[in-house]
Amino acid sequence: MQTALSLDSIKDVSLYQKVNGYRFTIDSVLIADFVNKFKPASILDVGAGTGIIGILLARKYPSSCISLLEVQHDLAVLSKRNVMHNGLENQISVHNMGIKDTMNSPDFNPASYDVIVCNPPFRVPSSGKMSPYDEKAVARHEIRMNAEVLMRSVSHLLKSRGYFYVIFHPFRLAEMFALMRKFTLEPKRARFIYPDVLSESKMVMVESIKGARQGMKIEKPLVIHKDGTTYTEEVERILSQ
Repeated sequence: MQTALSLDSIKDVSLYQKVNGYRFTIDSVLIADFVNKFKPASILDVGAGTGIIGILLARKYPSSCISLLEVQHDLAVLSKRNVMHNGLENQISVHNMGIKDTMNSPDFNPASYDVIVCNPPFRVPSSGKMSPYDEKAVARHEIRMNAEVLMRSVSHLLKSRGYFYVIFHPFRLAEMFALMRKFTLEPKRARFIYPDVLSESKMVMVESIKGARQGMKIEKPLVIHKDGTTYTEEVERILSQ
């Protein structure tokens, strides 16, 4: 039985996604916009899903060489299809593996990336409502990758003074900062995301630099909606430019 797909557009790209499987959210678009490294030569997207972050970064940095990592086979296949659909096969490569597998892969060398970006699974397996589709569960829960493995592997793959960008739930902020510092990834910039001005923060984006000195900037809040359904002007700009 053929899997039902939809073709969805965001900014100036379009992507095939499963109708009843993992689908990208606004979080992926926001973290791609948060990346702020000047002309990185090499970028790695960890847990690429259908390829949304890597494809958006390819548009943002047309001279960068970009690698996508996706441990789930069906999603890796969709990533490759989306890369080709957007005409980026000469700029983006897709690898069907998890980040810990890069340690023993001839395709990945230590200290080889200027930028690594990740929208990781942030729920531990015993928390939250598990998705009825395994694909969604793996994308949202720490089933095949946990935070410590992520930070260790990122530190291994980043160049000295390389940039790591990650988005996750604020309830794990202290844990994430501790793990970053354990693996010499110094948090330098953070921005909290709010559904609206009356709600508590639901996500936070963090930029860390490998081997940097201490000193961190908290940016102004990013508010998604100005009422229940209408995006704020800033979010409209991020989604359209």
